[in-house]
Amino acid sequence: MLASVSNAVVLGFNSVAARPTREAAEQCNVEIKEYSIVYDLLDDVRALMCTHIRPPPNKALGTLTGTADVLQTFKIGAVGKVAGCKVLDGTVRAGSNIRILRGNAVVYEGKLLALRYIKDEVEQIDAGSECGMAFEGFQTMQADDRVEAYDPSGAAGDD
Repeated sequence: MLASVSNAVVLGFNSVAARPTREAAEQCNVEIKEYSIVYDLLDDVRALMCTHIRPPPNKALGTLTGTADVLQTFKIGAVGKVAGCKVLDGTVRAGSNIRILRGNAVVYEGKLLALRYIKDEVEQIDAGSECGMAFEGFQTMQADDRVEAYDPSGAAGDD
């Protein structure tokens, strides 16, 4: 069943799935949702879409300069939790505005508190390099979080 392979949910409006269809879906762990109210269907479609679509860059934070993935986290004495990251593209600069995404949900927007390469505090890290990052008021980062760095001088409303 194609829905099983693609982890899809089957949605029906003003219809009822036949028993053989329900049994096949159950065997393949495919969820079937049926609706008689179109607004309920639309609410669920919106909710499902939000889990699959990454939000666009936030212009209020500035100009997007780079992205990084959190590879793992470390507990460092006075600093607290630090993210070990790999910069995927662009550049991450000290003092950048930061947005952290977990899947497609924004879990943090704030400031980059510290940027380190090995044990040295650095001004910037370029694509392909690994680094350590600490964030202002945020300690719950996890492996596979996506970090977006923004140049605050390009923030919307700075005119």
